[in-house]
Amino acid sequence: MATTNSIKVTSSHRTVTGASAIIVDAANRIPEVTKISLGKITHVPGGRKDLKFSLITGGFKVVVRGAGAVHELFIYTDHVAKVQKQLSLL
Repeated sequence: MATTNSIKVTSSHRTVTGASAIIVDAANRIPEVTKISLGKITHVPGGRKDLKFSLITGGFKVVVRGAGAVHELFIYTDHVAKVQKQLSLL
């Protein structure tokens, strides 16, 4: 697990998993993203990598599953469809 120092990232922690680091870095470079909030990290047995999106007030939630963890991210933007499309291509 790594940490991030992005100015758009707000949370009580700055720890990101390997799979979620890719999403956080990409979201940080998208001008339409106003804030990234890091949620809980749950350790799970190995599995395939996956992204799940769900709408929240002010943006969307991304559940990132990696090799050994699931990480919840909250992406805030006024352009939900555009940002989701860009992140889903990763």
